[in-house]
Parts: sequence; structure tokens; C-alpha cells
Amino acid sequence: NHVIPPLRAWWQGFDSSKTKAEEYYSTNEGKENGGKIDCFWWNTLINHSSRPYDLPNDQLERIIDMHLYSPSILAMFPYQDLVAILPDKDVYHANPWDEIINDPSNRQHYWRYRMPCTVETLLTKATLINRIHGKIEDSGRLKNH
Repeated sequence: NHVIPPLRAWWQGFDSSKTKAEEYYSTNEGKENGGKIDCFWWNTLINHSSRPYDLPNDQLERIIDMHLYSPSILAMFPYQDLVAILPDKDVYHANPWDEIINDPSNRQHYWRYRMPCTVETLLTKATLINRIHGKIEDSGRLKNH
């Protein structure tokens, strides 16, 4: 969807108003709001620490892996999320909010997203290409027909 932010921007957009995650997640409110990013950090990614403001590359990769290995028929990812699993910052924007394709609330921000590199540069990133291909193949989503 062109309105949903990539994971790194979405991650920064949510902050828990609670200071002690352990106490919050044991309450009914914490359990009911299980979809919030702090609950995701604490419960799903099993990180027993405060959520960092920036989504670490290894945690972004874990989230992608969770989707790839899920039983769903489709697993689709924005380009911005896939290229950000490696620290090659020349293929994605350092600021996650620069990766948003469209912001319908801002009349001046319409379909202005541009990749920070050319397709030719992206094709030279063998590590990234092999990593993504390997993940798709290992998850059983790439089958020879």
C-alpha cells in the first residue's frame, strides 16, 4: 500500500506512554493493545529491554523472516524494508521518514519517493540479492514449476 509507512518509519511512530514495560504488559490494557509496537518488541521479538527508537537491522530482518516463514499464501514487502536488512546505507534512506511513498495529508508530498540509488547500483549488491534470494528459497516460497 502506498500510504502505509515502511517498517523503520512505522517503528519510530509509536512510543509507549508507560515507563515499565513489565508492569504494562501484565495489565489488561497492555494485553488488549497487543498490536502496539512496544508489545511486539517485548512479546514477539522477546527483547527484555526498552524498545530502541530506531529499528535495528537484525530485528527488521527477523520481522521479515517471520512473515516469510508464516503459513500465509503471500508475503509481500516494500522495497524499503528489504534493502534495509543490510547496513548498505547507499541503497536506502538514512531517515526512515524519507522512505514514505505518499502522504495523503500533505498536498505537497504526493508520489515523490525516489530510490537513493540507481537500479544498476542495486544490481551490484550481490550480498543483498543473495541474502533476499536465500531467504525466499529457504522459506519454501520459491518453487520450480
